[in-house]
Amino acid sequence: MKKLLLVLVLVVVSSVILLGAAGCSSSGTEGTTTTSGDGETAGGKPFYEDRTITLICAFPPGGGYDSYARLVAKNMEEYLPGSTIIVKNVPQAGSIVGTNEIYRAEPDGLTFGTFARGLPFSQVAGQEGVEFDLAKMSWLGSPATSTYTLFVTDEFKSIEDVATADDVKLTAGGVGDTNYIVPMLVKEMTGWNIDVLTGWVGGERDLAMQRGEVAGRFGSWSGLDELTESGVGHPIMFVGKRPAGYEEVPVLQDVVKGEEYQSVVSILGAITELGRPFAGPPGIPEDRLSILREAFDNAVQDPKFIDQASAMGLQPDLVNYARAEELIESALGLSPQMVELLKAVYAP
Repeated sequence: MKKLLLVLVLVVVSSVILLGAAGCSSSGTEGTTTTSGDGETAGGKPFYEDRTITLICAFPPGGGYDSYARLVAKNMEEYLPGSTIIVKNVPQAGSIVGTNEIYRAEPDGLTFGTFARGLPFSQVAGQEGVEFDLAKMSWLGSPATSTYTLFVTDEFKSIEDVATADDVKLTAGGVGDTNYIVPMLVKEMTGWNIDVLTGWVGGERDLAMQRGEVAGRFGSWSGLDELTESGVGHPIMFVGKRPAGYEEVPVLQDVVKGEEYQSVVSILGAITELGRPFAGPPGIPEDRLSILREAFDNAVQDPKFIDQASAMGLQPDLVNYARAEELIESALGLSPQMVELLKAVYAP
């Protein structure tokens, strides 16, 4: 009888131990996103395999930002085997709404996006609606630098014509867009009679120039070079560097003379280098972020990506995450005097 009881006790204890071990094993492999140091799930499968990633584009479909978003999504999938990247357009408020959504996203490595390169100025100026801190975001970099220009119709032959005109109507998207911030800063620094009209989306801006409703706009040279070739207008000033063949066209640093404005001129040049910024929310685990950064760099430097971008009239040129972080840090480090200038720009 004692032997029988002993056997029963041993069976019960063994069953409890086995059930406990099974429970521990299950909790460690099912319903979890825990990763090892090399970005794998606890079960050994690469984290991004069979995952859906959301790439938020803080602009409407069409235009440079959206084009780059879709190219990056398509090509990054090849460097994240088994993943699917979906582009979600979240426009409004000069890309502030979409950037807020990126910033608030779960930091699980499954959401990142692209937004206006001028948003550091929106943040510094304390623009209404800004909920993000660009310095805290998980940076991937940019697939392109950007040559920025003031493009005008043939009504204006030289920069002196613009400087002395009674009214120069320019188009812009929203108050947070770079094509709003730059002309407003130029207006403050030069005293030119610039009138920036917001609310123009994508191709509407170019149609407005062709119809004679506006005199021009600030924008990326890629795309506007085609308008030059078709006779719609011409570049009259560049921000940062000139493209080849336009050595006689003045740059902003030649036009703005005040010593007190040179830091802003310098930062505007840095912002154009940032081109088309891509970043995720703060706090993405380092192993997943490293995988995303590597996939982003590889995709943008892939000859296939470069060919696809070139065929669309785009000019890819990788800015890696470390350089993007440097550019953002410098753009957010304006002096109190320049911060007040920015606040004046946003006030209207």
